[in-house]
Amino acid sequence: MIFDHHEDVSVLDSEEQPTSLKGYQIKTKDDGGFTVKALLKREPGAGNQPKQLPSILGKLYDLKLRFPQDVKLLAVVSNASFSLRLRIDGKKHPEVNCVEFADLHQDHRKMIMDGLEAELSTQEPIILDGLLAFSKSDIPLRDHETYARGRLAEFLQKLFPDRKFSIIPLFRALLSEVSVRNNNHEENTSYADLLVHKALSRRRFTEVLKEAGVSAVRVDWLEVLQRLNTEGFPFKQVSSMRREWDAVQLDRLTKRDIPFLRLREAVREAVDLHLGEPRLVDQIYLSYENVAPRLRKEWGFSEAYVKAWIVLEAYEHQ
Repeated sequence: MIFDHHEDVSVLDSEEQPTSLKGYQIKTKDDGGFTVKALLKREPGAGNQPKQLPSILGKLYDLKLRFPQDVKLLAVVSNASFSLRLRIDGKKHPEVNCVEFADLHQDHRKMIMDGLEAELSTQEPIILDGLLAFSKSDIPLRDHETYARGRLAEFLQKLFPDRKFSIIPLFRALLSEVSVRNNNHEENTSYADLLVHKALSRRRFTEVLKEAGVSAVRVDWLEVLQRLNTEGFPFKQVSSMRREWDAVQLDRLTKRDIPFLRLREAVREAVDLHLGEPRLVDQIYLSYENVAPRLRKEWGFSEAYVKAWIVLEAYEHQ
Protein backbone atom coordinates (compact mmCIF):
# COMPACT_ATOMS: atom_id res chain seq x y z
CA MET A 1 0.00 0.00 0.00
CA ILE A 2 1.38 3.40 -1.04
CA PHE A 3 0.15 6.44 0.88
CA ASP A 4 -0.35 9.96 -0.46
CA HIS A 5 1.69 9.51 -3.61
CA HIS A 6 -0.40 10.67 -6.54
CA GLU A 7 -3.49 9.03 -5.05
CA ASP A 8 -4.55 9.00 -1.41
CA VAL A 9 -3.91 5.26 -1.41
CA SER A 10 -2.52 3.01 -4.15
CA VAL A 11 -2.22 -0.76 -3.95
CA LEU A 12 0.30 -2.90 -5.81
CA ASP A 13 -0.13 -6.65 -6.15
CA SER A 14 3.52 -7.26 -5.28
CA GLU A 15 6.43 -5.46 -3.66
CA GLU A 16 9.05 -7.17 -5.80
CA GLN A 17 7.60 -7.25 -9.34
CA PRO A 18 4.19 -5.56 -9.39
CA THR A 19 1.95 -6.20 -12.36
CA SER A 20 -1.21 -4.36 -11.32
CA LEU A 21 -2.05 -1.07 -9.64
CA LYS A 22 -5.25 0.08 -7.96
CA GLY A 23 -5.82 3.73 -7.12
CA TYR A 24 -8.14 5.12 -4.45
CA GLN A 25 -9.28 8.65 -3.72
CA ILE A 26 -10.48 8.73 -0.09
CA LYS A 27 -12.99 11.50 0.63
CA THR A 28 -15.06 12.31 3.73
CA LYS A 29 -18.19 14.35 4.30
CA ASP A 30 -20.03 15.34 7.47
CA ASP A 31 -23.37 15.22 5.67
CA GLY A 32 -24.84 14.87 2.21
CA GLY A 33 -23.51 12.81 -0.67
CA PHE A 34 -21.26 13.16 -3.69
CA THR A 35 -22.84 14.28 -6.95
CA VAL A 36 -21.30 14.00 -10.40
CA LYS A 37 -20.81 17.77 -10.33
CA ALA A 38 -18.89 17.55 -7.05
CA LEU A 39 -16.72 14.72 -8.36
CA LEU A 40 -15.76 16.83 -11.41
CA LYS A 41 -15.42 20.17 -9.64
CA ARG A 42 -12.04 21.89 -9.93
CA GLU A 43 -10.88 24.29 -7.24
CA PRO A 44 -8.51 27.22 -7.94
CA GLY A 45 -4.92 26.78 -6.85
CA ALA A 46 -2.75 29.19 -4.88
CA GLY A 47 -0.63 32.10 -6.16
CA ASN A 48 -1.12 35.27 -8.18
CA GLN A 49 -2.09 33.37 -11.31
CA PRO A 50 -3.59 30.20 -9.87
CA LYS A 51 -4.21 27.22 -12.08
CA GLN A 52 -7.19 25.03 -11.48
CA LEU A 53 -6.51 21.99 -9.34
CA PRO A 54 -7.51 18.54 -10.61
CA SER A 55 -10.99 17.32 -9.84
CA ILE A 56 -11.44 14.14 -7.79
CA LEU A 57 -12.07 12.09 -10.92
CA GLY A 58 -9.45 13.95 -12.94
CA LYS A 59 -6.78 13.22 -10.34
CA LEU A 60 -7.87 9.60 -10.23
CA TYR A 61 -7.89 9.06 -13.99
CA ASP A 62 -4.48 10.67 -14.40
CA LEU A 63 -3.09 7.49 -12.82
CA LYS A 64 -4.47 5.55 -15.78
CA LEU A 65 -2.77 7.95 -18.18
CA ARG A 66 0.55 7.49 -16.40
CA PHE A 67 0.35 3.69 -16.17
CA PRO A 68 -2.09 2.65 -18.90
CA GLN A 69 -1.22 -1.06 -18.87
CA ASP A 70 -0.99 -1.52 -15.11
CA VAL A 71 -4.00 0.24 -13.60
CA LYS A 72 -6.79 -2.26 -12.92
CA LEU A 73 -9.09 -0.19 -10.68
CA LEU A 74 -9.85 3.46 -9.98
CA ALA A 75 -12.16 3.98 -7.01
CA VAL A 76 -13.59 6.87 -5.05
CA VAL A 77 -14.19 5.74 -1.46
CA SER A 78 -16.13 7.75 1.09
CA ASN A 79 -18.11 7.55 4.29
CA ALA A 80 -20.79 9.50 2.39
CA SER A 81 -23.17 8.10 -0.19
CA PHE A 82 -22.99 8.78 -3.91
CA SER A 83 -25.88 10.63 -5.51
CA LEU A 84 -25.70 8.86 -8.85
CA ARG A 85 -28.47 7.85 -11.20
CA LEU A 86 -28.45 4.17 -12.10
CA ARG A 87 -29.34 2.77 -15.50
CA ILE A 88 -31.78 0.19 -14.08
CA ASP A 89 -34.43 2.87 -13.53
CA GLY A 90 -32.77 6.27 -13.98
CA LYS A 91 -33.10 7.02 -10.26
CA LYS A 92 -30.60 7.67 -7.49
CA HIS A 93 -29.99 4.90 -4.98
CA PRO A 94 -27.88 6.28 -2.10
CA GLU A 95 -28.39 3.05 -0.17
CA VAL A 96 -26.25 1.13 -2.68
CA ASN A 97 -22.73 0.82 -1.26
CA CYS A 98 -20.83 0.06 -4.45
CA VAL A 99 -21.53 1.36 -7.94
CA GLU A 100 -19.45 0.70 -11.04
CA PHE A 101 -19.32 3.01 -14.03
CA ALA A 102 -21.23 0.50 -16.14
CA ASP A 103 -24.10 0.69 -13.60
CA LEU A 104 -24.67 4.41 -14.15
CA HIS A 105 -27.43 5.93 -16.24
CA GLN A 106 -26.19 7.08 -19.64
CA ASP A 107 -26.70 10.75 -18.71
CA HIS A 108 -24.29 10.50 -15.77
CA ARG A 109 -21.88 8.39 -17.81
CA LYS A 110 -21.80 11.11 -20.46
CA MET A 111 -21.33 13.87 -17.87
CA ILE A 112 -18.31 12.08 -16.44
CA MET A 113 -16.80 11.32 -19.85
CA ASP A 114 -17.29 14.87 -21.08
CA GLY A 115 -15.91 16.33 -17.86
CA LEU A 116 -12.74 14.21 -17.97
CA GLU A 117 -12.16 14.90 -21.66
CA ALA A 118 -12.38 18.65 -21.02
CA GLU A 119 -10.12 18.52 -17.98
CA LEU A 120 -7.42 16.15 -19.17
CA SER A 121 -7.14 17.18 -22.84
CA THR A 122 -5.80 13.75 -23.71
CA GLN A 123 -5.64 12.34 -27.22
CA GLU A 124 -6.17 8.84 -25.87
CA PRO A 125 -9.75 7.57 -25.57
CA ILE A 126 -11.01 7.65 -21.99
CA ILE A 127 -11.94 4.15 -20.84
CA LEU A 128 -13.97 3.81 -17.67
CA ASP A 129 -15.95 0.57 -18.11
CA GLY A 130 -14.53 -2.13 -15.89
CA LEU A 131 -12.24 0.42 -14.27
CA LEU A 132 -14.07 3.17 -12.34
CA ALA A 133 -16.06 2.46 -9.19
CA PHE A 134 -17.67 4.37 -6.31
CA SER A 135 -17.68 2.77 -2.87
CA LYS A 136 -19.40 3.85 0.34
CA SER A 137 -17.37 2.63 3.30
CA ASP A 138 -19.01 1.43 6.50
CA ILE A 139 -16.21 3.02 8.56
CA PRO A 140 -17.84 5.82 10.61
CA LEU A 141 -16.39 9.32 10.37
CA ARG A 142 -16.53 9.69 14.13
CA ASP A 143 -15.08 7.06 16.46
CA HIS A 144 -13.40 5.40 13.47
CA GLU A 145 -10.47 4.24 15.61
CA THR A 146 -12.74 2.05 17.72
CA TYR A 147 -14.15 0.53 14.55
CA ALA A 148 -10.67 -0.06 13.11
CA ARG A 149 -9.40 -1.69 16.30
CA GLY A 150 -12.37 -4.04 16.21
CA ARG A 151 -11.68 -5.04 12.62
CA LEU A 152 -8.00 -5.52 13.42
CA ALA A 153 -8.89 -7.78 16.35
CA GLU A 154 -11.12 -9.89 14.11
CA PHE A 155 -8.41 -10.18 11.50
CA LEU A 156 -5.73 -11.24 13.98
CA GLN A 157 -8.06 -13.72 15.65
CA LYS A 158 -8.38 -15.49 12.30
CA LEU A 159 -4.59 -15.52 11.84
CA PHE A 160 -3.76 -16.59 15.39
CA PRO A 161 -6.85 -18.19 16.99
CA ASP A 162 -4.87 -19.51 19.97
CA ARG A 163 -2.99 -16.31 20.79
CA LYS A 164 -3.76 -13.40 23.08
CA PHE A 165 -2.55 -9.96 22.16
CA SER A 166 -3.00 -6.32 23.05
CA ILE A 167 -4.83 -4.55 20.26
CA ILE A 168 -4.31 -0.92 21.31
CA PRO A 169 -0.45 -0.87 21.14
CA LEU A 170 -0.52 -2.82 17.90
CA PHE A 171 -3.11 -0.50 16.38
CA ARG A 172 -1.03 2.51 17.37
CA ALA A 173 2.05 0.92 15.82
CA LEU A 174 0.26 0.33 12.53
CA LEU A 175 -1.22 3.81 12.63
CA SER A 176 2.27 5.22 13.14
CA GLU A 177 3.52 3.21 10.17
CA VAL A 178 0.81 4.71 7.98
CA SER A 179 1.25 8.24 9.34
CA VAL A 180 5.01 8.37 8.85
CA ARG A 181 4.61 7.28 5.24
CA ASN A 182 1.64 9.49 4.54
CA ASN A 183 3.53 12.52 5.86
CA ASN A 184 6.95 11.67 4.42
CA HIS A 185 8.03 14.31 1.90
CA GLU A 186 11.51 12.99 1.15
CA GLU A 187 12.43 12.88 -2.53
CA ASN A 188 11.80 9.61 -4.32
CA THR A 189 14.31 9.13 -7.11
CA SER A 190 13.72 5.40 -7.54
CA TYR A 191 11.16 2.70 -6.96
CA ALA A 192 13.24 1.53 -3.98
CA ASP A 193 12.95 5.03 -2.46
CA LEU A 194 9.19 4.95 -2.95
CA LEU A 195 8.91 1.64 -1.11
CA VAL A 196 10.99 2.91 1.81
CA HIS A 197 9.42 6.36 2.13
CA LYS A 198 5.77 5.92 1.14
CA ALA A 199 4.79 2.24 1.14
CA LEU A 200 3.67 -0.30 3.72
CA SER A 201 4.32 -3.79 2.38
CA ARG A 202 3.00 -7.16 3.43
CA ARG A 203 6.51 -7.93 4.64
CA ARG A 204 6.65 -4.81 6.82
CA PHE A 205 3.15 -5.51 8.16
CA THR A 206 4.34 -8.97 9.19
CA GLU A 207 7.39 -7.44 10.85
CA VAL A 208 5.18 -5.09 12.88
CA LEU A 209 3.22 -8.13 14.07
CA LYS A 210 6.46 -9.78 15.14
CA GLU A 211 7.66 -6.66 16.93
CA ALA A 212 4.33 -6.44 18.74
CA GLY A 213 4.63 -10.04 19.90
CA VAL A 214 1.57 -11.10 17.89
CA SER A 215 3.11 -13.57 15.47
CA ALA A 216 4.37 -17.05 16.21
CA VAL A 217 7.91 -15.69 16.53
CA ARG A 218 8.94 -14.75 20.07
CA VAL A 219 12.37 -13.64 21.21
CA ASP A 220 13.14 -14.63 24.80
CA TRP A 221 16.01 -12.77 26.51
CA LEU A 222 16.98 -15.83 28.56
CA GLU A 223 17.42 -17.86 25.39
CA VAL A 224 19.51 -15.07 23.86
CA LEU A 225 21.56 -14.78 27.08
CA GLN A 226 22.33 -18.50 27.14
CA ARG A 227 23.47 -18.44 23.53
CA LEU A 228 25.63 -15.33 24.01
CA ASN A 229 27.30 -16.83 27.08
CA THR A 230 27.95 -20.10 25.26
CA GLU A 231 29.56 -18.22 22.36
CA GLY A 232 31.76 -16.14 24.68
CA PHE A 233 30.14 -12.73 24.24
CA PRO A 234 31.83 -10.32 26.71
CA PHE A 235 29.97 -9.99 30.02
CA LYS A 236 30.11 -6.18 29.95
CA GLN A 237 28.46 -6.10 26.55
CA VAL A 238 25.84 -8.63 27.65
CA SER A 239 24.98 -6.43 30.66
CA SER A 240 24.77 -3.29 28.51
CA MET A 241 22.55 -5.04 25.99
CA ARG A 242 20.25 -6.31 28.75
CA ARG A 243 19.74 -2.75 30.01
CA GLU A 244 18.66 -1.70 26.51
CA TRP A 245 16.59 -4.80 25.71
CA ASP A 246 13.19 -3.65 26.97
CA ALA A 247 13.61 -0.16 25.50
CA VAL A 248 14.45 -1.59 22.09
CA GLN A 249 11.43 -3.89 22.14
CA LEU A 250 9.17 -0.95 22.96
CA ASP A 251 10.81 1.45 20.50
CA ARG A 252 10.56 -1.01 17.63
CA LEU A 253 6.83 -1.03 18.20
CA THR A 254 6.19 2.67 18.83
CA LYS A 255 8.95 4.83 17.29
CA ARG A 256 8.32 5.93 13.71
CA ASP A 257 10.35 9.11 13.22
CA ILE A 258 13.19 9.43 10.70
CA PRO A 259 16.12 8.33 12.95
CA PHE A 260 14.31 5.13 13.92
CA LEU A 261 13.27 4.45 10.34
CA ARG A 262 16.87 4.80 9.20
CA LEU A 263 18.07 2.57 12.04
CA ARG A 264 15.46 -0.02 11.12
CA GLU A 265 16.51 0.00 7.45
CA ALA A 266 20.22 -0.25 8.27
CA VAL A 267 19.75 -3.10 10.76
CA ARG A 268 17.46 -5.05 8.46
CA GLU A 269 19.86 -4.83 5.52
CA ALA A 270 22.88 -5.73 7.67
CA VAL A 271 21.17 -8.69 9.32
CA ASP A 272 19.97 -10.02 5.94
CA LEU A 273 23.56 -9.83 4.75
CA HIS A 274 24.95 -11.90 7.65
CA LEU A 275 22.16 -14.36 8.45
CA GLY A 276 24.33 -17.16 7.08
CA GLU A 277 26.79 -16.79 9.95
CA PRO A 278 26.28 -19.79 12.28
CA ARG A 279 27.26 -17.92 15.47
CA LEU A 280 25.05 -15.17 16.84
CA VAL A 281 28.04 -13.17 18.12
CA ASP A 282 29.48 -13.05 14.59
CA GLN A 283 26.13 -11.83 13.26
CA ILE A 284 26.14 -9.09 15.89
CA TYR A 285 29.71 -7.91 15.25
CA LEU A 286 29.49 -8.00 11.46
CA SER A 287 26.05 -6.40 11.34
CA TYR A 288 27.11 -3.64 13.71
CA GLU A 289 30.10 -2.85 11.46
CA ASN A 290 27.63 -2.30 8.61
CA VAL A 291 25.12 -0.31 10.64
CA ALA A 292 27.34 2.06 12.65
CA PRO A 293 28.62 4.19 9.69
CA ARG A 294 25.03 4.85 8.58
CA LEU A 295 23.92 6.38 11.88
CA ARG A 296 24.34 10.00 12.89
CA LYS A 297 25.84 10.85 16.27
CA GLU A 298 23.02 13.26 17.09
CA TRP A 299 20.53 10.40 16.95
CA GLY A 300 22.00 9.14 20.22
CA PHE A 301 21.83 5.37 19.66
CA SER A 302 24.29 3.58 21.94
CA GLU A 303 26.28 0.60 20.70
CA ALA A 304 24.43 -1.73 23.09
CA TYR A 305 21.07 -0.37 21.91
CA VAL A 306 21.92 -1.03 18.25
CA LYS A 307 23.26 -4.51 19.03
CA ALA A 308 20.08 -5.39 20.93
CA TRP A 309 18.09 -4.28 17.88
CA ILE A 310 20.32 -6.47 15.69
CA VAL A 311 19.69 -9.51 17.90
CA LEU A 312 15.92 -9.07 17.78
CA GLU A 313 16.01 -8.65 14.01
CA ALA A 314 18.26 -11.69 13.60
CA TYR A 315 16.01 -13.94 15.68
CA GLU A 316 12.88 -12.83 13.84
CA HIS A 317 14.41 -13.52 10.43
CA GLN A 318 16.35 -16.71 11.03
